[in-house]
Amino acid sequence: MSARGWLKPVIDPDRSMNPDELTLRVWDLPRALQVGSGLFADDDIASAGPLVKSASGALSQALTKWHNTFGQWLVIALVARHVRAAPPASVDSFRSRVVALAVVVACAAVVRDVVVGLGR
Repeated sequence: MSARGWLKPVIDPDRSMNPDELTLRVWDLPRALQVGSGLFADDDIASAGPLVKSASGALSQALTKWHNTFGQWLVIALVARHVRAAPPASVDSFRSRVVALAVVVACAAVVRDVVVGLGR
């Protein structure tokens, strides 16, 4: 599919627009930028992207800066926006809120372990 076809919305009068289609397209660019910049990123200590040798030092530094700062926070903001936009629970009770809190704490612990583990 060409870029023009990818950007052109699909209009079919016989069906309604699926909001998931638009959501996936909104996610594509930041995700591609983050993954692409990570391929050329180099932190000069522990890790380097697999394509870092094929880029100049200045380009690698610029992509590393993007990957570790703005790109990272853009992805985090999109995830937070996605979580915030999730539909409310069908049952709003004390028990459902405790379960939701437990899920959030468990997810935060996993993310912390992954981030700390990658930093070593």
